[in-house]
Amino acid sequence: IGILFAAGSRTYLAERRRFTYNDSLNQIVTFIKTSRNYAVTSRSAFLADGTSVVPPEGYGVHISRSDVAGASKVRLFANVGAADKTNQFDAGDLVEEEFTLPKITKFEAMLKDAKDAIPALSEAVIIFRPPLAETFISNNLEPDTPANVVDTLYLRFSNRESPTGADKQFISINRTAGFPELELRQ
Repeated sequence: IGILFAAGSRTYLAERRRFTYNDSLNQIVTFIKTSRNYAVTSRSAFLADGTSVVPPEGYGVHISRSDVAGASKVRLFANVGAADKTNQFDAGDLVEEEFTLPKITKFEAMLKDAKDAIPALSEAVIIFRPPLAETFISNNLEPDTPANVVDTLYLRFSNRESPTGADKQFISINRTAGFPELELRQ
């Protein structure tokens, strides 16, 4: 009975960790789809003073990167911050939802294609502007420079507990359509 319990416990814990990893990626995809839907429907955001406004610069998703397990954050926000930072996430934006990536999930990079990482990445921002959900993708550093604007964005994630490091997944977003897709690649 002890041997069966030990074997079953190990399998259960491995499956639970894999579920947590996959669930966190699905949550990010859901945030991206939600922010796109909010922009298309011109959803109102409620500001701190109680007024509501349709953010002219739309809604977005901000993903912060950290090498510390459990320190990366994913935010769904209304882009109502500073006028000179309309294509970025900043402290003036209204965070509608937020979650911390679980320790098992590592946000590795934002890529221009499946291999080419954008240098000095510490975060990724996807913004959808109403009424047609025009998509803007940046690394939140200098979003107005052509080097930081990409047509297709790939967000690379990995499972910190994968022994070979081969368990990488990508979320790809085409700037024209704005629909996210989850891809498993080795």
